[in-house]
Amino acid sequence: MRRRRWAALAVAAAAVACSDGDRRAPAKSAAAAAPAPSASATSPDDCPKSGAWRPCNVLDRLEAAGLAPLARDSVRHSFLSVPGAVYALGRGELQLFLYPDSAARARDFARFDTVRVQPPDTTVAWPAAASLIQSNNLAAILLSANAAQVERVRLALTAGLPAK
Repeated sequence: MRRRRWAALAVAAAAVACSDGDRRAPAKSAAAAAPAPSASATSPDDCPKSGAWRPCNVLDRLEAAGLAPLARDSVRHSFLSVPGAVYALGRGELQLFLYPDSAARARDFARFDTVRVQPPDTTVAWPAAASLIQSNNLAAILLSANAAQVERVRLALTAGLPAK
């Protein structure tokens, strides 16, 4: 991973060194053309330090674990009371559900079959092997057949709560 970063820095430095300084666009137009920062582009200081999971905390943890989450769509399951956000993780998919508090999450998952990752009276045809990850107000369903990826995501999201 470090080699990739150094290589990317070297390529960027070479591009800057070889560029023609007179052809740069004015700062105003560059700023206007720049896309709005995403949740993953926020600095750790911008993320609320409440001890509860927020999307920025999750993305920070996944990126720190060497994963590259890409925001996709939202998801809604009839058996969960909150909508979720979908992130692509390589060939896997992370469905992230953030509850107001741990009690609300516990109510949704009280009768949940955590091995089959579905309610006991429902059959869900997951497109890949499903793993359930729970921590405080966070519940995540990871769809991945890659055992190493499942372990990395599980460790990233259960290695303690976000800082207060």
